[in-house]
Amino acid sequence: MRTVWCAEGLYEPSDGLVAYLRRWPATASDPVRLVFGVRRTAVPDEVVRSPHVSVVSPLPGRGLRDLEVEYLPLSYFELCEAIARGEVGVDAAVVVGCRSGEGHDLGVINGYLQAVLDRATVVVVEERSRLPRVTGAAVARRADLLVPVEDPVAYVPLSGRPDETSQRIARNVADLAREARVLMLGVGRVAEAVADSLDPSGRLRVITGAVGESTLQLASRGVLDDQAPIQAMSVVGPPEVVDWACEDSRVQLLPSAVVHSPRWLACHDGLVVVLGGLSVDPSGNLNAERAGARQVSGRGGAPDFAAGAHASRGGRVIVALPATSPSGASNLKDALDAITVSGALVDAVATEHGTAVRGTDERQWRRQLEQIFR
Repeated sequence: MRTVWCAEGLYEPSDGLVAYLRRWPATASDPVRLVFGVRRTAVPDEVVRSPHVSVVSPLPGRGLRDLEVEYLPLSYFELCEAIARGEVGVDAAVVVGCRSGEGHDLGVINGYLQAVLDRATVVVVEERSRLPRVTGAAVARRADLLVPVEDPVAYVPLSGRPDETSQRIARNVADLAREARVLMLGVGRVAEAVADSLDPSGRLRVITGAVGESTLQLASRGVLDDQAPIQAMSVVGPPEVVDWACEDSRVQLLPSAVVHSPRWLACHDGLVVVLGGLSVDPSGNLNAERAGARQVSGRGGAPDFAAGAHASRGGRVIVALPATSPSGASNLKDALDAITVSGALVDAVATEHGTAVRGTDERQWRRQLEQIFR
């Protein structure tokens, strides 16, 4: 079976996937396994209608919602480790790129893609005439198949604007994160609201999975250290975020083997990590993956950042989520559908109703959790 990696990030290949399967078709004797990251847009029907094509993802996005997807339960760092050890195949890579001095630049993402490109036997580049570029982006140093296409369409947002609940959660998170020296926020409603609410005691440094609107907000408010790099695996957001990331020399992209390495993260004192999720249990275990039988998302970088912050001197792991689901059910569960992050790594939980901070008294911790999930 051929394993074909399909790039995630701000720009997602579609025409390149069609061209690959036309050139090297999937057959009964030579089936194809497509590996997707966070896919926001739909996969072309021509790509997935073959009975000899299957789909795998460590972080299923909305673009895979209507497909049968095999879930790959690996964090970003674990994925890099599996690639390096040869535990997952890398027969081909299909990416979006723009010509550069080194080959084709992927523009605004590194993550695990450089490791994939360096190992792939076949590289297909969906070639754009121009792409924004951030320092450290992955590069396809060769292209076995070039597929010229028009410039990218508008970015598809990952979430809506912060609502009142997100803002209330954010104010509670901000109280817990005030002493942060290094901050991981990520993307989403709560992250953006935290960026608006946070009043740090000193200048902040940002290390995160994806630079998004929350990072731009922190930079615009002048709370970031002017001399410290802003490090991530990718940039994800509307044009104003991408333009700023390209122009601000502090923004640097790194492979996930580094930026998601718990050991590397632990070297940064005062690392505060804010994680979203679907539910928690009384032990503080976090589920960010499943809602009943439905695979909503994946592990992403959550376990990696949590382990790093837990080992960081002065670090803290904060889980931030609404007290109830859209259906009105409590998000404090006796048993979780999946455990994304162990409760042993979680220092605090914030909802719109307040915060629970772990101490030495387990009974008090549980009482606090019950109060904020009322």
